[in-house]
Amino acid sequence: MIIGIHSNMLGIANIILYISIILIALSYIVLARETYDPDKNFFILLIIFFINEAHAFTFFNLTTEKVFNQDLSLVLWYAALISGAISIGIWTSVHAIELNKKSRVRYLPVFICIALLGIMVSAMLQPNSFRLITSNSTYSYVFQNNLLLISILIYNAMIIAITIITQVFGFKNYSDRGLGILFNYFDGIFVFRIIIYSLFLIFTALFLRAIFIISYFSNIIIILIIIIKRPNFLVVFTNKIYDFIIFHRSGILLYSYNFQTDKEVNDSLLKGSILIGINHILSNFTNVKNQLDLIKLRDKGVIFQFDNELGYAILLIAKHKNTTLERSISNFNNEFSHRFREYLSNLHGLIDISKFSDTKLLINEHFKRYIVKNSHQ
Repeated sequence: MIIGIHSNMLGIANIILYISIILIALSYIVLARETYDPDKNFFILLIIFFINEAHAFTFFNLTTEKVFNQDLSLVLWYAALISGAISIGIWTSVHAIELNKKSRVRYLPVFICIALLGIMVSAMLQPNSFRLITSNSTYSYVFQNNLLLISILIYNAMIIAITIITQVFGFKNYSDRGLGILFNYFDGIFVFRIIIYSLFLIFTALFLRAIFIISYFSNIIIILIIIIKRPNFLVVFTNKIYDFIIFHRSGILLYSYNFQTDKEVNDSLLKGSILIGINHILSNFTNVKNQLDLIKLRDKGVIFQFDNELGYAILLIAKHKNTTLERSISNFNNEFSHRFREYLSNLHGLIDISKFSDTKLLINEHFKRYIVKNSHQ
């Protein structure tokens, strides 16, 4: 089977433009890092995905022209196949893990991708998997290893199936519905791109190659749009925060806010399990670290920080507990202590909770990503 490749210096221009878009996206994140404050692990995976996408796109375009000698071009063709497979595998795996944080099989797509990649690479190690044909200013590649072609097609089909199933059944887990809709577009083009690529490996058609390149650009442009319009996706991809509670060691509720309703609430509206946990904590405030496991909330994470000096504690109920939220609470706690230190240090008798009425301003400042996100639901 021959994969006909006919192109000119347009391929080099494609590479330059594509890498420029990636650099713009990454530069935008770096320059506006205070707005993004990305989750470290997710951001690293995103960088790895971008790098693999750039490699795959570059190698694919370079092998369409007589830029290098035949031996080097053949090596780059192998590199294009491997980089492309790794790239779509990374995205599908991260996509599945992020949308199924509570699932016991959330890592299954990772193992499937690794296993199929292993089969594909093993097939590539066989000698003479391709025969290179030269004509005019282009190279063409003949599949001489049917196992390799079949393994690539099976891998692509599995990626498509996992992506569709994950997005359809995991859509409800997006914290921001608008973000979920944008990823509908991204995944739709992502699947379409893989289908076109698979057809390109089967049929010799110049228009398929052109469509594949256009779909590649479409995917990266949508990611750029997401980065600009939805900076919260680097922090709160699927996370939600529910109740934010500040209480005094005396048992008085100083302030409570619900992110889902965007309203301040009083203690009569707090759920019983939360109040029971708080009462346990208050019973031994100086040894509060040992009391954290007394708050049991199914399918939710509890983040707790306290200030023994000023005698108050902060409790946040979230869908997932992570370092990003903990850092936001620490920053909030520092500013709250600074703003109300004098009042909290000189409490005598009744506590006037109206003094804390402007706490909402601090919440807006330190948890703005979640408030903006919930407003789109």
